[in-house]
This record gives sequence, C-alpha cells and structure tokens, in this order.
Amino acid sequence: MLPPMSLLFFVFILFLLKKYRQKNILLPPGPPKLPLIGNMNLLMDPAPYRTLNDLAMKYGPIMHLKLGCISTIVVSSAELAKEIMKTHDHVFCNRPKLMSRKILANNYSDISFAPYGRYWRQLKKICIVELSNAKIRDSSRFIREEEVKLFVESISKSVEPINLVERLFELNYNIINRISFGEKFDDGLRFRKAIREGATSAVRFNIDDLFPTLGLVGKLTGRTKRLEKRKLKLSSIMDKKIQHHIEQHHKVENKKPQRT
Repeated sequence: MLPPMSLLFFVFILFLLKKYRQKNILLPPGPPKLPLIGNMNLLMDPAPYRTLNDLAMKYGPIMHLKLGCISTIVVSSAELAKEIMKTHDHVFCNRPKLMSRKILANNYSDISFAPYGRYWRQLKKICIVELSNAKIRDSSRFIREEEVKLFVESISKSVEPINLVERLFELNYNIINRISFGEKFDDGLRFRKAIREGATSAVRFNIDDLFPTLGLVGKLTGRTKRLEKRKLKLSSIMDKKIQHHIEQHHKVENKKPQRT
C-alpha cells in the first residue's frame, strides 16, 4: 500500500504548489475546478461540444478550464477567434508539448511541432525556397498528373468498394515520394502504415499528457516504449530512402565527364 499512497501524496503536494503559484494569475471566468482532475469530469459527455456550448452560454465567449494539470482557454466567438488566430497569432501559435510529439518529432525539432522562433522561421524559409517555388512546381507537374491519372484508372477498374481516404493518402504519399526522391519504393505500404501509426499516436488522447509532472505514467503504461519503437521504424525507413538517394546522386555525378 505504501507506493500508491506515496504517489497520491506526491500528486497532492504538486496540486497545492500549482494552486499556490496560480493564486495571483488573472484568468478568464470558468466553472469550479475539482482537485487533481480540474474540469475533466465536465467533458466526459459523448458530445463534449454541447457541454462547451452550455458552459460558454454561462461563462461567456472566453473561459478557463483545467484539464488535469493543463490550463486551457476556450474561445467560442468569431471576434475572439480572429484576435487569437490572426491579430495575436504569434502569441498563440505554439502547439502543446505532448510526449508523443516530443518522441516522434525528435524533441519538437521538425517544422510541424517546433516552437515559433528563429529555428522555425528558418525551416519555413527552406520549405518555401526549396519546395514552393515556381521552378519546382513546374518540374514536378508531370509527376502529379501521372499519379492522378494512375489513381483515377485504379479506381475505375476496381469492382469492389474502396477506402477513398486510404487511397487519397496513398496518392499524396506517391506524389511526395517521387518529388522528394525521384522514384517509387517497394516499402511504400510499410512506410504509409508507420506514418499513420505515428499520426494516430500524436493526436490520441492520453492521460499522461494532462499530468506531465507525472512522467512515469507513460513508462508504466508502456506508451513511451511503443512510441520509441514507432520512431525507430520511421527513422529506419527514412534512413534507407536518404541513403539510396545519396547513392543515386553519386552515380549521376560520377557519370558526368571530368574536366581536364
């Protein structure tokens, strides 16, 4: 009984410390918070959007909820949404730091989850210069047209129901893969599956994301180990693709006539 009681005592102390620190913070109005879980009990309804609408009618278009240890601001008017998403977007543009994204995105170092700042702006600049310029779009046009043609032909020949979402995902993968590496790869199905597993893990609800101070939860449930395995799977596939691309580039360079 000692370990569970010690854990509960530890959580209670953290709760008191957090409560003390937030005493003087001015927050929007919101429903009363329960110890430890905050307002999580209010969102257990099968239709949480209705609960949020009812709360907004009571507390106004901007309110404060506590989901576990995470303070959350809920906005439910077009005017305030514009203020946050457009006028002050640089203040609110960072994504929440979740364990799944930390592991899968190499400590938030990719462009999707990197915090706003100099590093993220540099990544954005590289993407615009290398991927979005007119020369790249024109040179890859035939790839897009060819893949769309193959996609339409494949659907038209099918005599059974198809999963359109899966097929569109496959289409996008083939286009991006050919533009990036210049050819298709045999491990396409394995790579798409790994990407889908990673994306699902990144958006799935997990209790440890609401209690980040309890870092052991992910390890005790085995989630941390599963995420690390998925990351290794993705990394091994990408390393193989990059190495193949480098080798092909060297072959092309070696075939060029040498100047004397």
